[in-house]
Amino acid sequence: MDSKAFRRLFGDIAQSYGFRSESGTWFRESAETIVGLVLQKSHLGNFYYLELKIFVQNLAGKRHVGNRDLLKNHIGNIFRRAPREYYEAFSLDSITDGAKIDELFRKFLVPFTENALTKRGLLRLADDDQIFLFPQVRAELQDLITKDRERE
Repeated sequence: MDSKAFRRLFGDIAQSYGFRSESGTWFRESAETIVGLVLQKSHLGNFYYLELKIFVQNLAGKRHVGNRDLLKNHIGNIFRRAPREYYEAFSLDSITDGAKIDELFRKFLVPFTENALTKRGLLRLADDDQIFLFPQVRAELQDLITKDRERE
């Protein structure tokens, strides 16, 4: 499969699961976070990496707007890649259809994103070792949660 067809296939599947598309990036957002998906072409072979970038609103006093510039040019407050068992879904030499990509969305990306759209969900993901939070990020995230509770 060529690169253009792969990106189109990935984008169609992402949109079918509720991710918005903007110039070759995909994201979902809530009042608390933005979860972005970015395909990065490898320079080592004929495959892509899937980058997951999470931007937490008000962390370090910053508000974010979900768009291509944010996703392409910033790493996010939290970063990870797709699980290793799905790497074959990103090999242009072996992919023939979108079945493995669809499985990635169903089994990993959708449940992961549902958690990542809330600050409390991010702490659950960290506790389950699905993401790594630097101690300073964890502390500030907990402070934001406390402030949210006080406003309720």
